[in-house]
Amino acid sequence: MNSSGLRELILRRNKLGDSFAKSLTQALASDKFMKSIDISGNKVSKLGLRSLIKLALLENGSIVAFDARLNPGCSEKIERQLSLCMLKNIEKAKEKGVEI
Repeated sequence: MNSSGLRELILRRNKLGDSFAKSLTQALASDKFMKSIDISGNKVSKLGLRSLIKLALLENGSIVAFDARLNPGCSEKIERQLSLCMLKNIEKAKEKGVEI
């Protein structure tokens, strides 16, 4: 199995909004290499963050770190949902013996 691909994406403080979140959601749905994403300090709304959680992060078990702080849509509830997704993915990786 080929184990190469982009592992970390840092896009903090770039004024990215919901259209970016939609594109990222589509990309993450099939990406199995990405481990860490930082989109903190952008302009993603609650709708964009919920889309990322629902359509990408719940389906993509490879992502173990996701920072969405300092976005207009990032509430305590959204942060909790992101944390739960990451914990689930970390536990699955440990079960498979994958190094994080």
